[in-house]
Amino acid sequence: MTKWAVCICVALIVSGGAPVRGQQNARDPIIGAWTLNLVQSTFPPGMPGIPKAQTEVYRESPPGRIELAFSRVLVDGSAMNLTIVWPASGGAVQYVQGTPTPGETLVETRLAPGDWLVTYMREGAQYATMRKVVSADGRTLRQTYTTVLQGKPIEIVAVMDRQ
Repeated sequence: MTKWAVCICVALIVSGGAPVRGQQNARDPIIGAWTLNLVQSTFPPGMPGIPKAQTEVYRESPPGRIELAFSRVLVDGSAMNLTIVWPASGGAVQYVQGTPTPGETLVETRLAPGDWLVTYMREGAQYATMRKVVSADGRTLRQTYTTVLQGKPIEIVAVMDRQ
């Protein structure tokens, strides 16, 4: 491998694979509308806040951002709606609609097209992660949320179908 090829590979790794200036950013496979498939999703027994329905709409939001409009109805009938944005190459989440929990920060990290890692932090300390992966055929978005609840590790798997 030539010295220039090594430099380009290192630059891509350091930049998280962001395109070189002048190249167009390909549309991420997560862009689109998704609805929760309750049959294929798994929630720990007795977990509070289990959804009855959930919709997520990801849009490209100029300049170079992704917007998520999120809507959830819980089994108790209460509803939650929020809209957030973050850089398309990954970065800190900003709330457009809805209010974050005080002291909470979310960071979306783009691992690859259609593969995102969300880091949840409270007062600067990580307390949970969510991996969002679009299937190879583009029809399913699998979200795996991991955290500790009452001293026990839990995992929630939400399977979303493309609309």
